[in-house]
Amino acid sequence: MNHIGIAGNCSKDDRSDCQVIFELVPDGGIQIELQSKVKALYGQTIIADCQQILAFFGITHAKVTINDNGALPFVLAARLEAAIKQVVQTDKQFMPALKSSNQNQPHAIAGGVVDSTCLATHPN
Repeated sequence: MNHIGIAGNCSKDDRSDCQVIFELVPDGGIQIELQSKVKALYGQTIIADCQQILAFFGITHAKVTINDNGALPFVLAARLEAAIKQVVQTDKQFMPALKSSNQNQPHAIAGGVVDSTCLATHPN
């Protein structure tokens, strides 16, 4: 198995995306290097999100490089998970937490919006 996994895109034309380079290392803890235009505003949040994902997969020693072009948190999570799975054999799937304010909201369905309680009686 590889020791380095790479996922995502980092050219100047790839907006709202990121490239993640994940390297499993034998020691030294977690090292995260972030390159981002929004680092001053969101850098701490991006790094915290990465640490949460690494902890979910039980990773304690790794070097992660993120080249961010405005990726939303779910994009970053997917890219990091894809890079991890190139290196680590696992069946785990990371699912970002759903905000409590969104848990009982109507679900989008093709053709309109339907309340989740109606799905059993109105499958279309």
